Amino acid sequence: MFRKDVTYKSKQKRITSQFYKLKSQINPRFTLSRNSLETYNFKERLEKQRMNKNYEALENRFNRMDALGGAISILYWDMSAMMPKGGTASRTDQLAVLKTLHHSIITDAEVPELLDAAEQDEHLDAWQQANLKEMRRQWVHAAAVDAELVEALSRACSQCESVWRQAREDA
Repeated sequence: MFRKDVTYKSKQKRITSQFYKLKSQINPRFTLSRNSLETYNFKERLEKQRMNKNYEALENRFNRMDALGGAISILYWDMSAMMPKGGTASRTDQLAVLKTLHHSIITDAEVPELLDAAEQDEHLDAWQQANLKEMRRQWVHAAAVDAELVEALSRACSQCESVWRQAREDA
């Protein structure tokens, strides 16, 4: 009976060591210490979480902007395809407010700080770095335009489309 326990324990140790050897091949930071498993040290893990929070905050902000952009697109489509003739003024106001809100989200004073902090993160993969590059590009373009100009442009575009539709019917 004693022999069974010894072979069972040695078999268990062998399987466990094979498991940890395979695990360390998959993730080089995975090591087996005497007392416990250490994936990475605590300070490095906290730093990674802090840096990822900057990227996640940007990602959340740009996801909200994308949802808002989708709503703006639907309103433009509705104005072009379904809206009755008398609804242009109210739709122009709605679109102007949404475009200004979209612009204010990206030009918030927190965005450049988040971009700078996220760009310092060494733990981002290639996809996230490409996203950051695109976020930076969009922010640069939006920051160059004043909010009042965005509102005026939105109103002018909506009114021009209304005038064009009327001129097309009259012709």
